[in-house]
Amino acid sequence: MSEFSVREDLKATYSDFYDGQSEWRRVSALGKADNIVTLCGDLPHRTILDVGAGEGSVLNRLGELGFGECLHAAEISESAKDALSGRSIPGFVGVELFDGYSLPFPDQSLDIVILSHVVEHLEYPRKLITDAARVGRHVFIEVPLEHTRRLGENFAPNPMGHINFYAKNTIRQLVQTCDLEIVSGHMSQPDRSAYIHQFGRFKGGLKHSVKGMALRMMPRFCQALW
Repeated sequence: MSEFSVREDLKATYSDFYDGQSEWRRVSALGKADNIVTLCGDLPHRTILDVGAGEGSVLNRLGELGFGECLHAAEISESAKDALSGRSIPGFVGVELFDGYSLPFPDQSLDIVILSHVVEHLEYPRKLITDAARVGRHVFIEVPLEHTRRLGENFAPNPMGHINFYAKNTIRQLVQTCDLEIVSGHMSQPDRSAYIHQFGRFKGGLKHSVKGMALRMMPRFCQALW
């Protein structure tokens, strides 16, 4: 048993969080899965583990794309386990409950371990990143870049449950302090479908186009502002 575990109050927050498939998580998974395929497409990817898989939206999208033959999930939430177990995801092997930090898989038994929008929720991010590197030959990490000019001076609880806030350099340095080498990385925006779902077809499509153009032309400015 690990000396680290998710606090009981945080675990309770997610115990009943997932009650089936969500359209918002489905459209959000489109961009997340595209990033995984873009950055990991040249790596061996037969066996994949998604840590904090939720209801399985990212795994389902990877299955649809034919990326990975054996797709595993690890979760702290019973409701996520129930939601995952009720889905027909191509290549899905199963879901394991764990304490949030020690993954129940043998050393170097997986090609890729995914931490997609997980690290920003963790009290001890280095512990899980290090254990992901123990069980996987490569680790994919994606976080929202929220350490912008709009980040307040003092912490305020937020509905997403984020307790860590990153910029491009700070997430890179976090990974490097886990004694890991960064093979590749990039900065992207969510898929157009996510913008349309949130803001409507016209406004969402316009925001996606404008931000995408700005991101290509002025990446440093966009990171500092958005």
